[in-house]
Amino acid sequence: MSRAGRLRYATPWVILVAAAAAFADLVWPSAQRAGAAATSELVCPGVELAPRLASDRGTPATQTLDARGRYVPIVMVHGYTSKATHTRARTGTFSHLIDLSTTVGERPPAPRSLIGQLQKLPGAAVFTFDYHDDSANWVDHVKLGPALATAIDCLHDKGGHEKVIVVGHSMGGLIARYALGSAEGGDERAKRVSTVVTFGTPQSGSLVADLVAGVIDAGSVAGNDALMLTRLILAYCGTKSNEKLKTGNAVRHPAGLRAGLRQRFGPWAAHRVTGAQGPQALSSRRDDLRGDRGSHRAEGA
Repeated sequence: MSRAGRLRYATPWVILVAAAAAFADLVWPSAQRAGAAATSELVCPGVELAPRLASDRGTPATQTLDARGRYVPIVMVHGYTSKATHTRARTGTFSHLIDLSTTVGERPPAPRSLIGQLQKLPGAAVFTFDYHDDSANWVDHVKLGPALATAIDCLHDKGGHEKVIVVGHSMGGLIARYALGSAEGGDERAKRVSTVVTFGTPQSGSLVADLVAGVIDAGSVAGNDALMLTRLILAYCGTKSNEKLKTGNAVRHPAGLRAGLRQRFGPWAAHRVTGAQGPQALSSRRDDLRGDRGSHRAEGA
């Protein structure tokens, strides 16, 4: 089997083993803790208790307490433009039926999803954090990192101070990292989380993205027309991406792009897209990006 194939089959096992190990560390201490909360009381903003699907074969139909008579919150955070909501449509990142077999050339029926597998653990209260509509924003956006931070605080406090387990895929891992670090109160919040399991998360960033962004930024400031326009189009597309995710409507016609550029950056950008750019307007915009010293001196005189 190829390396890619081995990784594809191994990933669900790694997640399950890590989550189960974290779970066992919390569940099996002999000391009984008071103040257990029912899952119906764990209603927090930004997260939703994942329902138990009948098609997840072998998963108990009802929530069960752990050996201490408690529930442990597990928060599932999806990746860029994906979904985490757990429904019978199985469109969520963690809702697909998983095949834990290494059989070559044959795929036996997958019995349950990753969420369903975790729900088999006594005491597991699996929640989904879904930020699909705001995926085009960075992790510090109020509906991403800060929202996850609020959810973690709420689950911890309402759950009788039970520590939370977070599972993040791709960008979801970065959101978790922000919530437990850079977000306000991150250091204290980290004490409310027992384990963070991430997979497919670019923890060390992307060298290619950094290089491309650096070239575009440097070229824009230096006055390269093509790179300057690329930067503006990317900024505009970032805004439109959020609108598309929320409404499902894409801007497919160039007229939409021209109108958006005209509204946000002025006529020069819209004209440039159609090839009718006047040199005077382009020169003016280039001066704005460069921070033209002559203009600043005139204004400050």
